[in-house]
Amino acid sequence: MVQQSLARALVQTPASSTHGKLLKSSIQAIASRQKITDPAVRTVIWLSERGITPTAGAVSGHLSSQAIKRSGQKFRAKSNAESIALGVEQGAHVAAWVASYIAEFDKCPLWSEVAQQFGWSREIRGIIIHRLIRDSVLVSATKVRSLRPGPRAASLAPVLASA
Repeated sequence: MVQQSLARALVQTPASSTHGKLLKSSIQAIASRQKITDPAVRTVIWLSERGITPTAGAVSGHLSSQAIKRSGQKFRAKSNAESIALGVEQGAHVAAWVASYIAEFDKCPLWSEVAQQFGWSREIRGIIIHRLIRDSVLVSATKVRSLRPGPRAASLAPVLASA
């Protein structure tokens, strides 16, 4: 079915054009049942499988949207990594804030409250808090509202005084 769709598109496209060559290589890749690594060929097949005629514009548009999506994912990954590193560096401030929260409200804060205070997204708050727990800056039990300053929080107090 996909090969027939590609053959129909090839009839309407000059075989010597760049797009014609792409369509031919797509048909050959399907016929040989080889693993397809070329993104353009994969796009042609993807469009054909969905009943979309793989015109030059459709292929180009899909490749562009995929590139934009990938760059956004890379940016988010880099941004998240930087945010996580910053969150872990803020350990002394986080522990001090948790201690003041407990003193003020007579209960431990929720993770979401800590994240909101420090501007962390939901996506990264668990990672940061788990790292602070692993580093003994914070401690937590399995129950809700059990987050407290950990044993290392006291040793980080001089960091706060110098900041």
